[in-house]
Amino acid sequence: MKKILLALSLCITLGFVPETEINLPKNAKKKVLKSFDMLWPEETIRVDLFSDDQMDGAIAKQLKRLQLYVISTKEERVGYLFLSAAPSRYNDFDLMVIYDTEMAIIDTKVLTYREDWGGEIGSKRWLKQFLNKKADDQIQLGRDIQGISGATISVRSATVAIKLMTDKLALLQSQGLLN
Repeated sequence: MKKILLALSLCITLGFVPETEINLPKNAKKKVLKSFDMLWPEETIRVDLFSDDQMDGAIAKQLKRLQLYVISTKEERVGYLFLSAAPSRYNDFDLMVIYDTEMAIIDTKVLTYREDWGGEIGSKRWLKQFLNKKADDQIQLGRDIQGISGATISVRSATVAIKLMTDKLALLQSQGLLN
């Protein structure tokens, strides 16, 4: 009972209304909620799982545990949340990308990293390279995204995953499925 009250008070404190449960471990979910609070302070945020059969297509074969959520306030839709797992050398890491309604990236985070090496991909300094990128942008390692020495596999994987999610979101929008 205490755990339920604590979770409910955390949701109320952060302005998060759990319409759809975000399927993540506790620490990862905390990072997502913190991003919501930073992006939309003083707003009550609601997330709804986007259930589209096309999510099981080609992109789902390249990305594991792919989930798309629609983010709304009481008045309007404010963005989209993509969650996915991407491969590193031996394990997967969990990745979050938040988009605004114009399909531009407004936040990225590595939620859980399970390797001994390469954890630098979770740094704000590296992840800020993705801010304001859209599907029209290349989002390509070595061009507009710089790598990190010692984290080559994770950097490549994160860059590809973010590009795939960004392209998928644009495709869903062009098909009128996000309206």
